[in-house]
Amino acid sequence: MTRFIRDTFSRLLALFIFCFLFLFFGVSCATCLGALDNTMVIDDGILMVSLDQKLVEQGVVSPFSGSPWADEFGLGGELGLDQVLDAIQQASEDEKIHALVLDIDGVNCGWAQMNAIRKALSDFKASGKPLQAYLERVSMRNLYLTSVADKISVNPLAHTHVVGPSIEITYYQKLLSELGVKPEIIYAGDFKSATEPFRRKDMSPENRAQLGALLKAFRDEILQGIAEGRGLDLDELDSKIKEGGFHHLEEILQNRIIDEQNSEIGFLKALKQKLLKDAHDDQSERSDDDDKQDTKLTLIRLQTYIQHLAEKKTTGQRESEFNFSGSAKIAWLYAEGGIVDGNPNSNARAIASKAMIRELRKISKQDNLKALVLRVNSPGGSALASEVILSEIKELKQRGVTIIVSMGDMAASGGYYIAALADEIIADPLTITGSIGVFSMMFNGEELLKDKAKLSFDHVVLDQGGDFPQSPLLNRALKSEERSIFEKQIMNVYNIFKGHVAVGREMTLDEVEAVAKGRVWTGREAQSKGLVDKLMQVNAVLPYVRQLLDDEDANVHYYPKAPTPWDFLEDLVHRDEILFEDNVFLSPFLKKWQDVQSLLNGGSTQARTPYELRFH
Repeated sequence: MTRFIRDTFSRLLALFIFCFLFLFFGVSCATCLGALDNTMVIDDGILMVSLDQKLVEQGVVSPFSGSPWADEFGLGGELGLDQVLDAIQQASEDEKIHALVLDIDGVNCGWAQMNAIRKALSDFKASGKPLQAYLERVSMRNLYLTSVADKISVNPLAHTHVVGPSIEITYYQKLLSELGVKPEIIYAGDFKSATEPFRRKDMSPENRAQLGALLKAFRDEILQGIAEGRGLDLDELDSKIKEGGFHHLEEILQNRIIDEQNSEIGFLKALKQKLLKDAHDDQSERSDDDDKQDTKLTLIRLQTYIQHLAEKKTTGQRESEFNFSGSAKIAWLYAEGGIVDGNPNSNARAIASKAMIRELRKISKQDNLKALVLRVNSPGGSALASEVILSEIKELKQRGVTIIVSMGDMAASGGYYIAALADEIIADPLTITGSIGVFSMMFNGEELLKDKAKLSFDHVVLDQGGDFPQSPLLNRALKSEERSIFEKQIMNVYNIFKGHVAVGREMTLDEVEAVAKGRVWTGREAQSKGLVDKLMQVNAVLPYVRQLLDDEDANVHYYPKAPTPWDFLEDLVHRDEILFEDNVFLSPFLKKWQDVQSLLNGGSTQARTPYELRFH
């Protein structure tokens, strides 16, 4: 009887949960559909571009977009660089968009992505429409992005901190020693610093030298962009930054880095008045009708405009825009995230070898395919997965397909590995690339496991080497013969990596070694070293490839297929980091833990750049 009651209660509870979820999603979808209907018609207005949401290469549409609570619960989808660039370009030609405003608090994207957006904004400005910026936080990043604007206004209480870039790395050696854990690390390349946080207490001279050079290259590029955009003397700006930068609004006003202090309401009112004045040619002739028209200049959020553009397309899937008959074809393949073996984990941004092979084989089946553009934004990862992907790319190249690599924020280590055999490599000046080197890392937890946790281990081994370490956490130190085996494996992978670069870049092995050793370079430096062919923002890559093919109408097909709203829902079911990824307290620790996990990767050989470079 008790079991009957328990089973009945369980079924009723399950039914109740099902009904609740059905009702919840029904109401949500109805709300979203209503929101979609409201965005089908865009009134005359001003496009407001905010970039505080994390930017990925290829955007993901959410069925909840437009809902007032979508962003609060992390259900607004993923904002893509492709969507942002398309929206800015479309806005420059859209008669209903009269101006673009950069409404900036923070900019949550990489430097190469920012350069691409900056180029798109410059093109928008060339259309003759006003481009203005409003800042609630004044930083080097915000100023670099907005320096292309006609006018920069700042909130009177905006936090101001404009200083040169810096890099900070967390070191774990002391903590590991206290825990009774010793790293077992083998690496190739004096500059391959991915494992330094675990084997050192501070930076090696090699790492300090390469990071110093990297920072200087970034600093010079950024200051030149700000100086050119704002019409400032570069030497004077450089001197001010060297002296400590700017920490007060009065300083940046006096140095003409910004134009004015204003409230957001006052800023927008002034812009609307300017638009009306331009429309009527004479501000003094305004009438009551003009005031009514002023209210009709609506503020259009970037996400709303992106959604509006998507609804204008026939199916909402970007590949349906193109007709493939009778023209050379270009395949555009996104490769974003860490490089991993097999298939990707749910909702993870990763370049998984099996998934990439599936996409490359779909591409290979296309008739009349002339070129593949591989858009790489990756710090690298598994050396095995990198080799597997590169082999598939090589097959396409041998069929006569032109391989063009377009590098994003980072295409380093394994990210460079998969690019090595390309016919041309294109990077942004601020791309981080190179890092041609490999490593393997495990941990000897003998003291922790045996002495502190009081665990004991026993095993049966039939043959010599039967107890060869397979796990990243060991219960003993590596034997000398085991370390020798790992060292040979690492050097073998390193030599294969350099061999690919030598073939693809038409360099000798000695020439490759001179720019390898695990050292990272900016895109501009990599070009001077022969690792990159051209410097170009992603916006210009497709026109350039069409020019190479001598076919301005060559059609393009994007891979992988842009996720649908229902793909987003399916992914949401398995999503486990909603509560943590944007948490101001937990997110930094979660990120560090994910970095450690990716470095270990089962103890396999890694071609990975160690850290995310952030500039304050």
